[in-house]
Amino acid sequence: MAGLVANGAAFVLLLCTLTGVFRWFVTGVPPRLLRRPVERFEAYREARRPKPPPLPPILLGMELRRIAEDLRRIEAGNQPNKAERLASCTLAYDYVLRDYCRALDLPEPGGVAGLSKMQRFEMETRLIGAGHGW
Repeated sequence: MAGLVANGAAFVLLLCTLTGVFRWFVTGVPPRLLRRPVERFEAYREARRPKPPPLPPILLGMELRRIAEDLRRIEAGNQPNKAERLASCTLAYDYVLRDYCRALDLPEPGGVAGLSKMQRFEMETRLIGAGHGW
């Protein structure tokens, strides 16, 4: 009888453990008992991960050219959701333009939002003045 109770308790413990592991797998949130060790391990792993090398400016110039062609194609086209396509493509262009200036140690405007037309023009002028075109 004692063996049956022990087996039942082990089975319930196994079910609870599997439920917690399944919930962790599905939601990405570890069980309460494991949160601190998991967070410490993730911080340790992140600290040991090497920083990726920056992209060479030539690749950023090629990406800028590709996005500029996409912008022209979207402006000339008649696809649905044109405004959203233009907005997302313009933000991508601004992001790559900032990276390009950062890679060449050129001044760039602060902020995380998109650039104004004047800021974009100034950054493009600085890049062309530094001898980099796209």
